[in-house]
Amino acid sequence: MRQFLERVYLDANVVIGDFLYRCKGNSRDYKAHVAVEYLRSRQSATLYIGSFTLIQLMKTAQAAKIDKAAIRDEIKRMASRYELVHLEKKDVVAALSIKHPDLEDALQYALSQKVHCANVVSNDRHFESFADVILTKPGKIRKIQLGG
Repeated sequence: MRQFLERVYLDANVVIGDFLYRCKGNSRDYKAHVAVEYLRSRQSATLYIGSFTLIQLMKTAQAAKIDKAAIRDEIKRMASRYELVHLEKKDVVAALSIKHPDLEDALQYALSQKVHCANVVSNDRHFESFADVILTKPGKIRKIQLGG
């Protein structure tokens, strides 16, 4: 059975993997790239990312020695491609109350719930522990049927 969705929250690892694949051609990031391009091609889906994903992308890109101009261009691109979900104090409090072993996952989960996304695309298996989230791995993205 195929999932039907219109609102998708993208975990930071997927968004960063897409960027690294486009900049460096890392084969391990290919599935993330394909997933993002597939979702972006479906105009019926609204894609959400946490605002802190921008910071994570900058740190990862700088560590990978990617040109600062390319990083700046990507940040601009991300601002137009995705709906940014801003991390607020109440989101941190909510994430900490979950008592999940991975705080970043708990923050991503709290943000996905803030914008009513039951669908999360992530490489992280810890998302499976959130019962009210449908986790899709980037390599399985074509099993999702997007709303229209």
